Amino acid sequence: MMNTVGSKGLHQFVQFKQNIELTYETLTTSFFSNLGYVNIYEHVHIYGMIGTLGSEAEQDLLFRIYHIYFVKIPTYKAKQFRELPGIVVEDDEWTDRITVEILSFIDDGRAT
Repeated sequence: MMNTVGSKGLHQFVQFKQNIELTYETLTTSFFSNLGYVNIYEHVHIYGMIGTLGSEAEQDLLFRIYHIYFVKIPTYKAKQFRELPGIVVEDDEWTDRITVEILSFIDDGRAT
């Protein structure tokens, strides 16, 4: 069964946004590098893969070792990501700043 829980705190953030009980973050216990994945299929031709294949340096490594070609296909929809300016705070003040930012988003109706 496919894992449907977001990682790196994403799942907990959505739970917080929806005002439901927070669950503990699940840590990955098994990991396959791209090289490890390709080694499993060393006697089989790989014609397609989906997902993120790492940095350009990692793609160059896979090309040099396995002669794998990469094609970048644009996403179906334009990303709606908008980077906000960073905030620098002292010590434990960052948790208070996050709380203030979240409450302002809720007041603006962005969390509903």
